[in-house]
Amino acid sequence: MSRARIRLELRKMSAALCIILLQAAGLAGAAETLRPESTSEVVANSQRPIGGGWAKATATLYRNGLLVIEGQAVSTAAGTATRATINVVGVDRIGNAIFVSKHLDIPTACSKTDPTCSSNRTGSKQEQIPADIAKYVSHLNVHFSERNGPTVYQNLLRNIRETCNAYDELPIVARAAIAIYTSFPGCNPIGLGK
Repeated sequence: MSRARIRLELRKMSAALCIILLQAAGLAGAAETLRPESTSEVVANSQRPIGGGWAKATATLYRNGLLVIEGQAVSTAAGTATRATINVVGVDRIGNAIFVSKHLDIPTACSKTDPTCSSNRTGSKQEQIPADIAKYVSHLNVHFSERNGPTVYQNLLRNIRETCNAYDELPIVARAAIAIYTSFPGCNPIGLGK
């Protein structure tokens, strides 16, 4: 196991211990106004023109934190391919972005006149989001780009980091999970690691 992986595992264990201690002390959830969502999953479907055609995506987030993204890219142009990338953002009931997925690059859908590959391509991926975040997601926003997923991810993650310290409506356990997920101690509700 690499040193980086060991550090990551230790950070997760430390944060999990903090959450357990907060729950035991009765502090977890003391100031919350949001309650967990009652549905077993959240689903978003979206489609938009991109490149030489269009792309569509279905994102499903289960309350255990499993995020499944399925995408399709179709080129309808004679000389232009479609190179679609998808990122998904989870949003709580009052509009706070509380997670952003890593990107999914759908394989390139070649132009209608290109015999080297299909003009209709699909791709999918799964990602694990902390369950303490997933249970507060009320809806998902699907973001499309043309092979710009890492930049989109960094920009959306920066937005969460800039606003997460004001997520007072979420329980401490959820805010601590966001701090771990974003690797940003400023999200931490009790100031550990600042």
